[in-house]
Amino acid sequence: MPKLIEKFTYGFEDVSLEPHHYSPISSRKTDIDTTTFMGKVKLHTPIIASPMADVCDDKVAIAIAKAGGVGAIHRFQTIEEQVEMVSRVVAAGQPVLAAVGTTPDYLERAVKLYNAGAFGIIVDVAFLNQKTIEACRNIKAELEDVYLISGNVATGAGFRTGIDAGLDAIRVGIGNGQACRTSRVTGVGVGLVTSLLECLEEKEHAASYGRQVSIICDGGMDTGGSFAKAIACGADFALMGRAFAGTYEGPGQAVTESGEPVNPDRHEWANYRQYRGSASMEAQQVYKARGEIVTSEGVASVVKVYGSVEEVLGRFNGALRSSMSYLGASDYNSFRNNAVIRLVSTGTFNQQKARTLQTKEITI
Repeated sequence: MPKLIEKFTYGFEDVSLEPHHYSPISSRKTDIDTTTFMGKVKLHTPIIASPMADVCDDKVAIAIAKAGGVGAIHRFQTIEEQVEMVSRVVAAGQPVLAAVGTTPDYLERAVKLYNAGAFGIIVDVAFLNQKTIEACRNIKAELEDVYLISGNVATGAGFRTGIDAGLDAIRVGIGNGQACRTSRVTGVGVGLVTSLLECLEEKEHAASYGRQVSIICDGGMDTGGSFAKAIACGADFALMGRAFAGTYEGPGQAVTESGEPVNPDRHEWANYRQYRGSASMEAQQVYKARGEIVTSEGVASVVKVYGSVEEVLGRFNGALRSSMSYLGASDYNSFRNNAVIRLVSTGTFNQQKARTLQTKEITI
């Protein structure tokens, strides 16, 4: 029999962070520490560029690493092409992640990417199922020191499964991404705030017996506020796609606003970029045999180019610092400990939006 849980799950737009009654933060630039570690790799902000073909290639990975985050080189290319991308990032002296799938060549791909210099491997699939877990265990057995990431999960029970699979970090979020329509197509999904809080509880339980594992929030962070809420709710890192698809360095096809390809030599090339979800029909038609395409759980769209990778990363990091200052937090532990999460009504949410007329839309 199906089970009905008569309890809502909540996403970022359903909640707000309550300001602390007293904040000792006098400078958001000097009094707040946003550095963190991914294994042995130090990051200055907890942001990962998503391993999507229209989001992260070697150019984006180099730019985001220089700005303090890290990029994940996408897997929608030959092993040799992906290895070459990783090698270019490493030659520029920057850390980089790389993605594999669960296709028959995943282990060969993972080993070659690791040997080329990728410190971490993402088993990049939609759901942490039995096949994914088997792939993760095989990679960890072959590459003992690799920083291993996979997912996705949406519940505490799913996170616990990822811990048991030997993962170093687990992607949390199903049905929440900007280019995702899993919930619409399949009826499956959990609000990200609820997912993160459940997974945080499992993470802390694992830490109590010495098992360290990180939470990567995947999807739903289209504003600095949602990014800050993700970190406050337990995420150690945030994986972002759309934000970096719309950068000068982004690898997506240059297009017009209506999606028509343009000549890169023309001035219009910088206005819009193609952004295809990895599970979109358009992406699948490029990267899969036509006979393998069953359904589409993603969308393809265009995004306006609005700045460099460094600028986008700076905006998100600035938003996080500002949020931490309101909660009187100088580091991530105090940010989460001070976090009081309040449910908001639709009226409150609408009132929190800027309501002045603007000539240029601000998306971050």
